[in-house]
Amino acid sequence: GSSHRTTTPAGGKVEDLALVSGVGAAKLEQVKFEICVSSKGSSAQHSPSSLRKDPASEHHLSATKININTATPAQLMSIRGITEKIANSIVDYRKEHGPFKSIEDLVRMNCINSSFLDKIRHQIFAESAGGRASAGQD
Repeated sequence: GSSHRTTTPAGGKVEDLALVSGVGAAKLEQVKFEICVSSKGSSAQHSPSSLRKDPASEHHLSATKININTATPAQLMSIRGITEKIANSIVDYRKEHGPFKSIEDLVRMNCINSSFLDKIRHQIFAESAGGRASAGQD
């Protein structure tokens, strides 16, 4: 008994169906699931985890700011716009000159200018790690 498949018109796209007849989201998921199963694994890359990475939700994630004084290169690279090269430069600069007093200090580096700082400003903050990290410096 495959009578429960009457909701999908032959050759109709599921999304179109939802728009046209206002099929409920739950029903749409159910139909989508059936279609995924019948297709030959080509929908594998559309896993829920990759679908959740839309710009909006990514923006919420960046609410956890990166401390440029304690961050590893990997953490720095999670900031939108910072490449591996810049991340390593920040870490090197920190080793050489000690912790950044403020995020404005980033512009002293060759690879960062004030307009770039403005782009990443909301994703970073500068806080020295209680002076423990900078050994022998007051």
